[in-house]
Amino acid sequence: MPLFPSSRRYSRTQSMYVGLEEQNERLRVQNLRCAAQLKVLKSCADRSKHWQQSLLFSHSVTDRQLYFEPWE
Repeated sequence: MPLFPSSRRYSRTQSMYVGLEEQNERLRVQNLRCAAQLKVLKSCADRSKHWQQSLLFSHSVTDRQLYFEPWE
């Protein structure tokens, strides 16, 4: 049994390694893109939640003012 792999076998292994490196790089880029999109979506959701809560608060304040104004 030879101590070193045959050149053909080595080149196939090297080729697989290069393929895995390329795949890893593509996945890294995809992961960064998805993380950025997730950050934008979270920001939009947080702003939407803030505005919904603000509107609920403003309605409750307005309702109180309308309800209590006649007696003041």
